[in-house]
Amino acid sequence: MIILDEPNSNLDADGENRLKDAVAAVKVRGGIALIITHRQNVLNVCDTIMVMENGKKTVFEPKEKVFGIKRVA
Repeated sequence: MIILDEPNSNLDADGENRLKDAVAAVKVRGGIALIITHRQNVLNVCDTIMVMENGKKTVFEPKEKVFGIKRVA
């Protein structure tokens, strides 16, 4: 398990792509990546998203449900 707190706060586009690749590699190896972020650019590599507002969990759902994405079989 790796915990990343605002890992993309100061990254350019290339850095964000490398971050996404690194998180994907962790998942391929069976690991877990917990990403805490305000910037949504990295969320497409996540499976589940939790949204907090005023210190309380308001959403904890699969990415597809949060973003209204239809899964393609």
